[in-house]
Amino acid sequence: MKKNHYGLISGVCKIRKSKFLKRMRIVVLLILITVTQTFAVDGYGQSKRLSINLENETIINILENIEDQSEFYFMFDASRINVNQRKSVDCENQPISNILDQLFENTGITYSINDRQVLLSTTKKSDTEQPKAISGKVTDSSGASLPGVTVVVKGTTQGTVTNADGEYLLANVLENTILQFSFVGMKTQEIPVAGKTNINVTMDEETIGIDEVVAIGYGTKAKETLTGAISIVDNEMLENRPATQTTDLLQGISSGIQITRANTGNIRNSTNEITIRGVTSRSAPGVLVVVDGVAQSSTDARALDNINPDDIENISVLKDGQAAIYGARAAGGVILITTKKGKSDKPTIKFSSSYTIQSPALIREPCNILQLVEMHNEGYVNDGQATNTYTPVANYIAANNITFEEVKKNNGEHIVTAPFGIAYALGHYDWYDIMFDPSPMYNSNISISGKTDKLDYYESVNYFKQKGMLAYGKNYNKRFLITLKNDYSVTNFLKVISNFKVGNQKVVEPFNYSSTTSSTASSTTSFYSLNKGVQGALFFNFPTNLPYTSGGHYYNMGGLHNPIGYAKDSGNTTDLFYIINGNIGVEITPIENLLFYAGVASNYNIKETDWANIGFAMYDYYDNYNIMSTNVNQAGVEYYRDRYTTATAYLKYSYEKFENHKINIMVGYSHEENDYRSFSAYRKYGLISAELPTMSMGDSDYQYNSERKTDYALKSGFSRFEYAYKNRYLFEAIFRYDGSSKFADGYKWKPFWGFSGGWVVTDESFMENTKKIIDFMKIRGSWGQLGNQSSIGLYDYQSLISLSGSYPMGSYTSPTQVQSAYLGDMASTTRTWETIESINFGLDLTALNSRITSSFDFFIKDNKNMFYTEEYPSVLGTTPPTVNGAHVRTKGWELEFGWRDKINQLNYFIKINLSDNNTKIVKLSDSAIPSLGLNTFVEGNPLNSYYGYSYDGLIQTESELVEYMANFTSGIPNNLKVGDARFKDLDGDGKLEALAYDLDENGSPSSTSGDLVRVGDANQHYFYGINLGANWHNFDCSAFFQGVLNWDVVSTVRPCNQYYQPIEEYFYHQTWSEERTDAFYPRLSQNNAVKNYNYQYSDAQYKLYNNRYIRLKNIQLGYTLSKRITDKINVDKIRVYISGTDIWESSNLPGNQDPETPFTLSVTPFPRQYSFGIDLTF
Repeated sequence: MKKNHYGLISGVCKIRKSKFLKRMRIVVLLILITVTQTFAVDGYGQSKRLSINLENETIINILENIEDQSEFYFMFDASRINVNQRKSVDCENQPISNILDQLFENTGITYSINDRQVLLSTTKKSDTEQPKAISGKVTDSSGASLPGVTVVVKGTTQGTVTNADGEYLLANVLENTILQFSFVGMKTQEIPVAGKTNINVTMDEETIGIDEVVAIGYGTKAKETLTGAISIVDNEMLENRPATQTTDLLQGISSGIQITRANTGNIRNSTNEITIRGVTSRSAPGVLVVVDGVAQSSTDARALDNINPDDIENISVLKDGQAAIYGARAAGGVILITTKKGKSDKPTIKFSSSYTIQSPALIREPCNILQLVEMHNEGYVNDGQATNTYTPVANYIAANNITFEEVKKNNGEHIVTAPFGIAYALGHYDWYDIMFDPSPMYNSNISISGKTDKLDYYESVNYFKQKGMLAYGKNYNKRFLITLKNDYSVTNFLKVISNFKVGNQKVVEPFNYSSTTSSTASSTTSFYSLNKGVQGALFFNFPTNLPYTSGGHYYNMGGLHNPIGYAKDSGNTTDLFYIINGNIGVEITPIENLLFYAGVASNYNIKETDWANIGFAMYDYYDNYNIMSTNVNQAGVEYYRDRYTTATAYLKYSYEKFENHKINIMVGYSHEENDYRSFSAYRKYGLISAELPTMSMGDSDYQYNSERKTDYALKSGFSRFEYAYKNRYLFEAIFRYDGSSKFADGYKWKPFWGFSGGWVVTDESFMENTKKIIDFMKIRGSWGQLGNQSSIGLYDYQSLISLSGSYPMGSYTSPTQVQSAYLGDMASTTRTWETIESINFGLDLTALNSRITSSFDFFIKDNKNMFYTEEYPSVLGTTPPTVNGAHVRTKGWELEFGWRDKINQLNYFIKINLSDNNTKIVKLSDSAIPSLGLNTFVEGNPLNSYYGYSYDGLIQTESELVEYMANFTSGIPNNLKVGDARFKDLDGDGKLEALAYDLDENGSPSSTSGDLVRVGDANQHYFYGINLGANWHNFDCSAFFQGVLNWDVVSTVRPCNQYYQPIEEYFYHQTWSEERTDAFYPRLSQNNAVKNYNYQYSDAQYKLYNNRYIRLKNIQLGYTLSKRITDKINVDKIRVYISGTDIWESSNLPGNQDPETPFTLSVTPFPRQYSFGIDLTF
């Protein structure tokens, strides 16, 4: 029997032979059984029967005998219960209560049974057990009184607060209780009553977070001794935020990290893009994600979203030279995920579940039919076409005085025959309301964790189900994940570490749901290539289009297809994902302070896709057959498998023999390899049944297949040296040597270095007088090299022959099909690693007893040998290779500020982060000439620069028009009219030229000058996050905002884009006319030359917007039930909450737009999420 002593008073005896601990040794096999048993224990104490026959035996031995043949375990105060008394027990097949009654007769011991737990106590009452009053005074380290200190009886809600003199009085306190003293900025203290009636306390200051242990590359480090720019997202910031994807947790929560979301409402094709400290390479290195020390193969959001958010303990982001420890894959920054592990000797079971309603929002608002006809007709009339496509409809509306209220009746009373015999039924159908409904989403997670002297375990199961907001057809997402994490200490120097994750996911949506749409389709763009699929058909659909004909068929008008038909009857795409990740390693500590680790990890990601494209018929207003969605039925399958394997070994040694000196050394080696295989096949025509659209039912004469296999490897040696003197002067050096299979011999290997240092200023004697204000201040700096090999071909150093289609060869009477081959891209035999140098200077500060926490960083990232493709004459006949021929530099800064305080029983905090960075193209091997529009890389310019004309207002009179036209000999349409735009001829040559405006050495326009100026860039600037939280008694609340202060975006939307296309409502009556001379937009026109001229790239207020916005990412209110209630039902904690995600935003964009994806007329509405959840801890 083992004694576990609590506090300074007594102990609790507990049997060593805990059967639960035996089970945990095989927890990988029995986790589900364990969880099930945990919830089905209520009747054990009543139903279990035992047989005991012992004579003259000590009570302690009898208790051990009971535990050996049951799941009961006994707890008692060893200083007060005499378990050495001898007793005899003779019971056959008796319940535990009968046995204990016999055992404890005349012993002065009584008992209480709570399921399998039996608590022993004495029947003797002493004076010290009677409730009494406790008083005292609380002071700080200087002796000053501390008002507002919370004093509570631990484990209860009984408490008080110290008065203005720091004094307190607490009545009705039992002898065997513990008093807990807490105050913001001070270390919490717990003091046993233990016979005392007066307890005075001196509280010590606490610097929040300084002692926090932070994950760094291949190890951990105290936050106090960090010398690099590392952002930390701790459990407090993660725990209560309901999220189904890890990327949702990170957006806006930390400085320097940008997460851009797109098509959020589409559950299969939504995307998240992650960047850290801007872009410093054209090859998009992505972000390296490391989970519990294991690098992931993917460098995009998938690497994060494959992790169950409920499993995450904390996140560290390496943003500067500290990332050099990961060398080859660290160019875009490193995100380190640390998952949860067992913390308590007692097994802890946590269950969380949430139910969410996704509500369609930011729904596109096209004009109603009356507005649409008016605007299209006005555009034609402005161009001199008084009789046009819309004339019959416009005349009918005017002649019958039709109002929108009349149109909304949708009664089919008003039918107009337009050109080509098309019947317009003047009605109003809100197609976005028809196609999208609120939909549910469920997320449940259960975990069990704990630790013993041998085993540390954490196991979890997650189930997630989401129904798409699409009202028709099949559209859902299901995911199931299991995590099994166990660390087992075989001996006192050998530990086995294992971490396994398996899961699957199924996503179903209608075929071609996300077919491409374009809001700026030119006159040469085929309309019939754009109106397919759910999104394409909905994008072009007129509000007059009926869902169904009178005969119940899918309705269409002209070439406008029916989105309901695509959702219900055009076939589906089904994706099946399988995740199998395993990591096993050993830690050996042969001598003190020396640790050796070796481990191997393998990640399998498998995807299977089945798809079918089935045609369906559509009918006109009179229920006559009109058109098929496709005449080519098809079905196919796709398969891909990605296998990523890593082997890592390192040796770490800590030396602290010298006083005040600490040295840590680490050396290691890693090997990574990835192999990929994909296969696809499909058949066209002849599908026997649309009800069973499998590939085998297609025509074997029209079958196609393809296959792809690739692999690559990376070998690395790495090391780190750390030195600290009194934890005041800090130094760190990093070295890594990487070799990649992607480069030719002689260019495969590259060394990368990193150095950093820190100075804890507050430890200096000259800072002594500031300590009442400044708790901690550290200055740090770093320099490091980050390698990049991303986005280049795996075999670019070799000349490859590519195979293409087959062609008939030989006799024309009996030709033979011969597969063709051609020479691939040019080989790159001298290209080597990009090397990005990172410089960072930072300051960390906490003040006012840790009420204030802040940090500031300034950084420069320099890529002097960026991959770039030189321009060659077109006669080259192939694609030239990328070379190390460009120089790109990013400069930026980051600020984080936090305030935490307490007002009586109200605890609150505010955390703010603000960041900015600017990327400049310093040099290109062949400088590109700026052109009209978006210029990604132009020497001397910021990344993603917009070049456009200088806007000079709208032409208001005929005289202005004549003067403007007379000033130009070329570059503008010859059919401009009053109400069109004017642009400045900056070089004064009478031509509006799409060349950069340039001045010579005399300050005059150069001979090559045009009229283009840089009007902005497409990068986000001054992006921020605001995190607010508070708790009062058992209530807690939080709110999180995210946004951007400056973001230049160009509108790609214009009215009357095509005569068959809807118009956004925000244009209505906002375009120039004789009645609206102060209009925001130019006059309406159906002429492509005029439209292209008016809406070309410029700094016009209707073309270029500052898309500053703020979004309420999450708001939540929670309540934790009183422990008096939870104790009665054997639950440690119950918390319920309501939450809203993405429920509000404010921006200056026109119309109903998602500010994160401006002027992208994605027809899947943006989802607002309203959740109810519960968290249980056992």
